Amino acid sequence: MTQSIYTKWIIGMVSLLLIVACVCFLWYRHTTVKYEKDLTKTVEVGTQKENQKVKTDNKGDQVEKAFSP
Repeated sequence: MTQSIYTKWIIGMVSLLLIVACVCFLWYRHTTVKYEKDLTKTVEVGTQKENQKVKTDNKGDQVEKAFSP
């Protein structure tokens, strides 16, 4: 008799643990979506700035080559 009570408690606690873990995972995915969007925007801006810097560096090199003896 006591063994069946313990078994029910164990099954209940494991089930509760799984439910709480699933809810936490869903909450985490829901709240981090806006941060992932901000991160992709930041990465895009960073790569654009790097590309612009490379273009201006190349122009400077071309000017130096044109005026060097």
